[in-house]
Amino acid sequence: MTNNLYQKGIFHIHSPNTVSKYELLKIFNEVYDLKLKINPVEAKEKVDRSLSSIFNLTTVVAVNTIENQIIKMKNFFSHYK
Repeated sequence: MTNNLYQKGIFHIHSPNTVSKYELLKIFNEVYDLKLKINPVEAKEKVDRSLSSIFNLTTVVAVNTIENQIIKMKNFFSHYK
């Protein structure tokens, strides 16, 4: 509501960077120190399911990278073990 960002409707805020499923699994593997061997696979037909928006809120709202979001998630849940 500050900076005149309020608009009626539902919007999703997404990371400013795009990662593939392979890259996402590698990030989880590294952050959680899983020591898994993750192999890239080429699909017969490429499907892009990247989160994006027609509204460019990521230039106004500070959103962490996917890797930083996963690190924060790990740190958050480590307090509740």
